[in-house]
Amino acid sequence: MQPRIPSGIRGLDELISGGLIPGRLYIITGPPGGGKTTFSVQFLVNGALEGDNGLYISLSEPTSNIIEDMERSFRFPIRDLVSRNKLFFIDLAPYEERVYAGDERVKTYIEKVLEAYIHKVESAEYYFTPLDLYHFLTKIVPALKIKRLVIDSLMSLKGITAETYEKEFTKFMRGIKAMNITTLVISEMYETLKYQPEHFIAHGLIVLHHFVYEGRMVRGIQILKMRGTKHDEDIYELVFTPSGIEVTRRVIRL
Repeated sequence: MQPRIPSGIRGLDELISGGLIPGRLYIITGPPGGGKTTFSVQFLVNGALEGDNGLYISLSEPTSNIIEDMERSFRFPIRDLVSRNKLFFIDLAPYEERVYAGDERVKTYIEKVLEAYIHKVESAEYYFTPLDLYHFLTKIVPALKIKRLVIDSLMSLKGITAETYEKEFTKFMRGIKAMNITTLVISEMYETLKYQPEHFIAHGLIVLHHFVYEGRMVRGIQILKMRGTKHDEDIYELVFTPSGIEVTRRVIRL
């Protein structure tokens, strides 16, 4: 049996034969408000607490907002882990603060590498192509000893690639897979089960849902794909607690 690492999401590992296969790329998708960001930060936080350095790349939301929202809502020791260089947050969108790292020298190094891949449009605007991001990560990941990576989100990355998107994006996804770090990529899904090219490239596909069950709105989670792993395909309820999100009872048997 292949080695596993804990996802950090209580109740999830039992659905995927004991945990995630390390070094693979997983997509988490679903509607807005489904819990994708919480899932991703929890994945990094719990990994960092177990000794796996984590990196959160944001292409849309300022990471300062993400950190503040997560610490206000859950008992995630994010700032402590950042201060100890176990967690890193990097903005790749035009906001004032780009890098959150515990060591000023590390922060300066990241910003220096970052400058080499920025395409400046105006003084306050810049963008990355998928391959820019890949080459940036090939420098940063080994330097920071990253074991877990989150990219948030693919919708933002797609929006900057124009007509060459599919070819370049496929190269990007394959390059990330070859880096041999456990990667979680957030992908928006506005139409139920409308598959995107990245869903076929990834090793695993985790889908979050919103639906009415027993007269109330609930959040659900479903494992649609987990290559090389036996997995449960039913839909389970996803519950938010002070410690994070948890997978609880089966609500739809497929």
